[in-house]
Amino acid sequence: GSLSVFGTYTVDEAKKTVTYKIVSSTFPNWEGESQTRTIDKLTADEFVNTNPNVAGGRGSASNLYKRAK
Repeated sequence: GSLSVFGTYTVDEAKKTVTYKIVSSTFPNWEGESQTRTIDKLTADEFVNTNPNVAGGRGSASNLYKRAK
């Protein structure tokens, strides 16, 4: 499967969170939503965040982004 979203985001450094304001998504029910995720790791080469509220209450989901070299 895949997921695609676009929109804007804000970062709360004190709380270590990122909030996405979703304009459009391959999940249409996400359009117009704000979703907050915890920042687990942020370095020059990696960004890891966790969504603690995945659909259906089935736990959490993490995303890992690595800088291309």
